[in-house]
Formats: sequence, C-alpha cells, structure tokens
Amino acid sequence: MDQPEFEASPPEGMMILGEKIKNPYSVENMKKALDNLKTSDEFKSLSQEDVTISTSHLYLRILPKNEEEVNWFIEDTTMEMFDYPLDYEIIKEGFFYQDPDIPLGNPTWLYTTVPVDFKLPDMNIEVLDECYIPDYDNVTLKSASKITWLKELENEAFRITGNADDEKKSSQELMASEVPSGRFRVHNTSNDALEGLRRVKVRVHRVVKWDTDFTDDDGYYQMSKSFRRNPHYAIIFENSNGFKIWGNWAFLAPANYNMGYHDNTGHSKDFWKDSQGWPWAIVNNSVCDHRDKCDDLSIERPPTDLRVWFNETNNQSWSGAAPMLRRTYGYYGFNTHSMVANFFLNTTGIVITANLLSNLLQFCEPDIFINFDQDYSGNTTNELKALVYHEASHASHYSLVGNNYWVKYINYIITYGAYGDGTGSNAMYCGWGEMWGNYFGNYLTAIEYCGTSVHWSDGKDWYNPGFLRRVDNISDVTTWEVFQSLTGSPVSMAQLKINLYNKTSYDNQVDNAYDAYSDWP
Repeated sequence: MDQPEFEASPPEGMMILGEKIKNPYSVENMKKALDNLKTSDEFKSLSQEDVTISTSHLYLRILPKNEEEVNWFIEDTTMEMFDYPLDYEIIKEGFFYQDPDIPLGNPTWLYTTVPVDFKLPDMNIEVLDECYIPDYDNVTLKSASKITWLKELENEAFRITGNADDEKKSSQELMASEVPSGRFRVHNTSNDALEGLRRVKVRVHRVVKWDTDFTDDDGYYQMSKSFRRNPHYAIIFENSNGFKIWGNWAFLAPANYNMGYHDNTGHSKDFWKDSQGWPWAIVNNSVCDHRDKCDDLSIERPPTDLRVWFNETNNQSWSGAAPMLRRTYGYYGFNTHSMVANFFLNTTGIVITANLLSNLLQFCEPDIFINFDQDYSGNTTNELKALVYHEASHASHYSLVGNNYWVKYINYIITYGAYGDGTGSNAMYCGWGEMWGNYFGNYLTAIEYCGTSVHWSDGKDWYNPGFLRRVDNISDVTTWEVFQSLTGSPVSMAQLKINLYNKTSYDNQVDNAYDAYSDWP
C-alpha cells in the first residue's frame, strides 16, 4: 500500500506519515529471524526449544460504509481501532489521520491487529499481513529458555527489518522487556493543583503490537504486555465508565491525543492549559465527577454510553447543549438536518455547516455538545466544569424522563428560539429541564468550589431555577426528591408543586418558594 500525497497541504491537526516500514511481526520476517537464530554461534549453547512460527494475529484495515458499521467497531471493546496505518513512519504527530485517497469528511480506513481466530463481521475488511507476535508474557510458559528464545526472536526480527534503531543498543538492555506504566495529570486552574486524569484509556503500540489500559482515579496506568522497543503512546478519550469524548477533527472515533514514541518503561505527562489535550482532560474529569456526585446523591446518572462532542472556538465564549442525539434524532419533529441545525443555533449560537452536521449525524450523534474557547484568558477550569456539570445534569434528567419528554423539550427550543417566554406549546418541558440543568449544575459546582457560583442566576429567564434551590433547602426535602419530582404528567408548574407537596410536610414552604418569583408564565 503506497502512501499518496495530498494535492494541497494537509488540514490542521492531521498526522503526517512517511515511508512504509517492514513489519517485524510478519510471519515471513519472523521465520527469517528464527532461521538466523538457529544458525547463530551465540545461541548454539541454548537448548533447541520448540519455537514454531505460525500466524497468531491478522493485521487488518477496514473501511466502514455507514453509521452501523462505524458503531460496531467503536463499541467492540475487544478491538482497538487506529485511524492510521501501523506500518508507516510518523513524520508529524496529529490528532487524526485521513487517507489522502478518501475525501475529507468521508469515513477513512481503520486499522487494527486481532487474534487469528477473531470472528470478523461481514464488512469491507482487508488482511494486510499475517503476523506472529511472540507471547513471552504468557504465564503458561514455564521454560526460561523458551522465553529467552522468543525475546531474541523479536530482537532479530526488528534488526533484519531495519527497526532496531532505538536508544537502547546493548543486547542485555534489549532483553529487559518492560511493561509500560506511568501517570497522567491535568492542571486545575481554579485551585492551581494537578489532578489525576481519571479512568481514561492509554494506548501503546510498536508497529502492529498494541496494548491498552485505563488510568485509575489518580491518573496511574500499567499495561499488561511488555515491550522490547520503545512504543508509541496515545490517550484515547474513551472512559472506563462508558462515555466518550469527540474532538474537532475526527468522526469515526473518540478524540486521540498522540504523544509519539517514548521509553518502553512508560511515559507520564501533565496537561496544562496551553495544551490541546487540556480541555478534553477537564471534560473527561468533569463527567467522571458528575457521575460520582450523582451516585452520592442517588441521582440518575447520564446514560452509560454517553457521547460528548467538544468544539473549540475562537470567539471568547462558551456554550453547550444536550440534544441526546443518539437517542432522539429521527423522532417526529426532530428528524431533519435543518431541525438539528436550528436547535444548535438556538441553544449555542453556533452555525453548523452542512458537511459538519452531516458527519455529526451519520457517525457521531453526540448527546452533549460543548463549545469552548480554550485560549480566552477568562476561561478557567471552574467555568468549563460548570458548563459540563450543567449539560451532564440535563443528561441525568433524560435518564429519568426518556425520549418522549426530550423530543418535546427539543421541539419547543426549535419552535420558539431557545427558551421563549414560557407560553408556547410544550413550554414546561423546557422549563423543568432548564430548572434542573441550571440548579443541579450550579449545585455541584458550588460544592466543589466552596459555594462559589459560576454564571448562576437565581431567577433566570422565566423558569427560575432558584425555585428548586429554595425547595431543596426545606428541612425534610432531599435533592433526590427534588429530582424525582421532575417527572410524570401533566408537565406543568401546578403538577410540579403537587409532586413537591408529596415530598414534604411543609406545603406552605413550597408555596413560598414559588411566590418568591413574580414572572412565572
């Protein structure tokens, strides 16, 4: 497979590849390496172990043709999909790769290595190479001599294919295969602390051999496979809790932060605000924090397979929306591109191009949309977390009320332009939703930052989220009970008050909370 060139300059953020390299793990090259070892004077003193070269893995490339096929690969946790070929030099790191033979915006080839007995789906899949990857980490191998043979076999395969140009030169050093481990942290600008990058996937590979692990809550990871040569490191913003974060550039997989080749003992990194990975890391930790706080308060979590789209802007502003597109798009009243574009315009003020919208709906379908200017000096961790908490709180409410409610909520926004004046059809679907998103998002932010409110307005618009705050302060009402009151029918303020009366012995205090605002529709 030759590497074609773009007619124009590659788009910003795209990985640049160089020459194709010889695959040391191909069955052909491994057999050559084994023949060399068996005739080498250095190994004549070793017992002739029964090392047989046969296909253990297949190196594949796949071209998904539709949303269903894309999602099959994204959701199969036994596969690790790369958007760039693994047997090419990387000239310049990037956050995505697009095959130059495929127009930008169209699905590009995906690459992976799978065990030879992996059951492949009936899709456009090509076998690029049959591979033998020595399994010297396998605990069933009892013979130290055989392990030595397998390690030397890998070394020899790297040597004869021209891939043995690591910093480590001596045979003794190269015999010390290492299990990569390390730690990733992100800078919290609001308290000037470095915090662990929580539960996110770390990926390493050297040519077609790869491994992954998820960080713990302190940002530590440790792979299960050892590597003889320095591997390539990346953070994939896919969380062990089940949610994924998409970035600006790619549509077929979660955001990738590629970090290049580093020592086989491991790699660690701190993400500061000037790093492209900083906002992804803050969003990741914020969704984790939101889920944990929901558990603490018995609030419904957002759906497990949540998808968050992060869009970086340069207009010194931030905005967000929670259309829950993976679940709601296609339902009556929310089934055309123009309706989705109108929804985003009304909620975020962002005009989404037809090409971007088509790709979002075909391949990503984000549940939550975060629009943020990372370079704006006024933006802090506090602000970005507050925005994520707000939108994730909407997603929690979705878990409680479901699709029928949410589509009416969305249609109100499309019809009346953001939040209207509260008098249109389905207005209170929006009112309940915005009350909860504003109140609970701010509530969590205030807990974390010792009472500091971020962009909170007690009497915002006509739905007055401060009403829920006042009710939550009634002595025998819990936050969970406030949340549970935001379901059922009819969806009206009168019904919400009835629901709250059922949670307290102090009906008059519910009335007082309601009467504190004079602009109810």
